[in-house]
Amino acid sequence: MRDEEKEMICNQMNVKTVMSHTKYLGLPVVFGRSKKEIFSFVIDRVWKKLKGWKEKFLSRAGKEVLIKAVVQAIPSYIMSCYKLLEGCCNEIGGLLARFWWGTKEGEQKIHWMSWERLSKANIKGGMGFRGISDFNKALLGKHCWRLLTGEDTLMGKIIKSRYHPRGSFLDAKLGFSPSYAWRTIMSARELIMKGSKWRIGYGEKVRIWHDNWIPSKGSTIVQSRTGTLQQDAYVSALIDQDTKQWNRDSVFSNFNSFESRLIVSIPLSCRLLEDSLVWFGEKDGKYSVRSAYHLLGDERKNRLPRSSHGPHEKLWKEIWRVNLPNRVKNFIWRLSKNILPIRANLCKKGIKIEPLCPMCNSATETVQHLFMECNFSKLNWFSSSLGIHVPSNLDLNSWLLGWLEKKDMLGSQLFCTTMWKMWFYRNQVVFNQISPYPPVVANAALDFIVELNHTMQKKRNQLQPHGAAAVAAAPSLVYNAHVIQVDAGCFPEGFTTFGCVFKDGPDSVYFLACNKEEVSTEPVLDEALAIRWCLQLAKEKGLQDVTIQYDALAVVECFRGSNSLASIDLIVLDVRPLWKILVVCLLIMFVET
Repeated sequence: MRDEEKEMICNQMNVKTVMSHTKYLGLPVVFGRSKKEIFSFVIDRVWKKLKGWKEKFLSRAGKEVLIKAVVQAIPSYIMSCYKLLEGCCNEIGGLLARFWWGTKEGEQKIHWMSWERLSKANIKGGMGFRGISDFNKALLGKHCWRLLTGEDTLMGKIIKSRYHPRGSFLDAKLGFSPSYAWRTIMSARELIMKGSKWRIGYGEKVRIWHDNWIPSKGSTIVQSRTGTLQQDAYVSALIDQDTKQWNRDSVFSNFNSFESRLIVSIPLSCRLLEDSLVWFGEKDGKYSVRSAYHLLGDERKNRLPRSSHGPHEKLWKEIWRVNLPNRVKNFIWRLSKNILPIRANLCKKGIKIEPLCPMCNSATETVQHLFMECNFSKLNWFSSSLGIHVPSNLDLNSWLLGWLEKKDMLGSQLFCTTMWKMWFYRNQVVFNQISPYPPVVANAALDFIVELNHTMQKKRNQLQPHGAAAVAAAPSLVYNAHVIQVDAGCFPEGFTTFGCVFKDGPDSVYFLACNKEEVSTEPVLDEALAIRWCLQLAKEKGLQDVTIQYDALAVVECFRGSNSLASIDLIVLDVRPLWKILVVCLLIMFVET
């Protein structure tokens, strides 16, 4: 197009002429050699957001909320489309770490823990911050999952025609001169392969020896190397196409006993549907960023050397479970991790300071001494409403865990708050030279708990609706139709049993049946198989207007379509046609224990 024509069009539309686009919808379009320079705008945005906050006016709990809710959301958009360089991820993590621990003009405060350890989940000893690199890979995994489960989409067709026209995405290669977008997607494919497995339909897509399909908590790839099957054999060779069941003779002759039992326990649809991939990190079998991120964290944790006994793994869970404000729980977490600025810890960091305890000036100040061994702390514990004598045979974390596990909620709250107040008044002595009287500390902790519980009770009363809600009476069972009572049971010996009772009146039983199968499955799958079995019996007898009495609400919700469980999806597809034809009523039986 000539320049005159371009100018005329721009004048009529009141737009400007752009020779080339460096960004489109906030994303870079052209990638050169320096990826760090291209992604530098993400680091700048994070830095500008952090720079605008005055961290000295924020508590630890406030910083935690701002980092999790605001700052970590800034790079999410770009990370969901492209893979950031490790250097960029580390630089963003460094900015967040400096904000968390605090900085001043020209100096940097002590970082008591690395950002990698802070990025662990709360129940694993961290603060629950996101690891930038792992979160980036988990977000990119969504593209891989869409390519695997939606090859008929526009994106799937374009990628397939360009990079794997004669195979599947799992077998695709990087190729010659690939785009950065394709490199980005391929960087997350390994994550998908580790976190997914095949759900067996007719078995013609799944390779026996190379794909993930065994329902095992460990390796989902077959380990047996015995039998006569070829190395490139497919799972369909193990299925009897006539009975639509596993060919037990073929299975037990080609695999060891453990894997053979796992294979025959895999449920097969009566219609032998198409094989499909499921994500075993979620119950519904669909990929989620959350479960993928945790999978990467667990994988990294398994690579690290661990001691035989391990730390107090229950302690982290109990700390974040106790009903206290975040500022108190954050303090208790730092106390249990021994990262408080106690004088002994400051000396380890190279700070030249007198190590003696400021409360008694008779021993080195450690967390064990300050909260358990110091005379000031002993007087505080005894004068508190708890009336505690400090044990001499426990360390601080074991003592803390014992109180957090108690059923006495007020006792756990008061114990943690007393420690928090002891630390507050210790700082009053160090920085303001104010020496408190022990009962003052105990009374301050008690007043805090009384006010906290009073406030929470007022909030609960405001949320509670006025007047008692009417409780709907259970529907009475009218025997104007066939009633089937069904249940299932699984046994550790490796077999499952089903049982059903057919009635046409309160005491009129006209048919009984039971079935035993040598399979070992989870309870929810047993219940689904029992429903399919009893409805097939009802269909064979020509029954209609059937009322089902059952005690597995989760399974029934799947049949109704209000819930989804990947472990029973194939059974649900078999049952729904029978359900629509036969079942007119469903009663859930609640069994008292």
